[in-house]
Amino acid sequence: MISIVLPVHVYDSYAKLAIDSMLVQTFSSFELILVANGKDYEEIASKIADDYKDSRIVLLKTPIGQLSFAVNFALTYANYDLVARMDADDISHPDRLKLQYEFLENNKLDMVGSDLELIDEHGNHLGVRNYPKGKKISKALPFKNPFAHNTVLFRKSIIFNLRGYNSGFNTEDYDLWLRMLRSGNIRWDNMESELVSYRIHTNSTQRQILSYAEASGLALRECILDFGVVKFSALVVAIIKCFVYGRR
Repeated sequence: MISIVLPVHVYDSYAKLAIDSMLVQTFSSFELILVANGKDYEEIASKIADDYKDSRIVLLKTPIGQLSFAVNFALTYANYDLVARMDADDISHPDRLKLQYEFLENNKLDMVGSDLELIDEHGNHLGVRNYPKGKKISKALPFKNPFAHNTVLFRKSIIFNLRGYNSGFNTEDYDLWLRMLRSGNIRWDNMESELVSYRIHTNSTQRQILSYAEASGLALRECILDFGVVKFSALVVAIIKCFVYGRR
């Protein structure tokens, strides 16, 4: 009933932990779509095939290393309308799919995310990152990303109606949420639980100048499409973040 999409750009111990965390989910009706991508895609795919013989795994491969392409590629092979996203250096908690599925269905939502547990390179607990809930999501969206991409469970049909993910360095998910909101009548929420452990390490892409520049571009687009005080304020904030945080 759920297709899990997990692109694998680097196949290391983190990736194995991420894959293992999905295979031991208490929600048993799923397929795990692994996308070996990037310049080493053949080697990655070969190692995954050697390490995992689980019939629930669908192994795809592509030399294109871009995350948005890998996710779109996987979505075309997904057998179920419900899709869970996962990243290759994080860990999903065992009840993640079960709890999100129940929450989404009970509340008749199109997408649900959750809060994050923050861990270091060795898996040690660092803290918690909370995300907006309910009506606060749409209010926060012009100013920041209100969802952790690696926690979301969404309806594939919604994504297809929006023509899938656009390209981006590190903002493909934020762009998608903005387009979802503009499409109207989107039903989404974040759960009050930390269902994914997000690994903070030296390869993290946060706070890179290109990411902030892209976010500024998205804010400009939204301001042009629907000019108003909120959208203009969001544009100003995005530009300030670009110069203040992006160059740290």
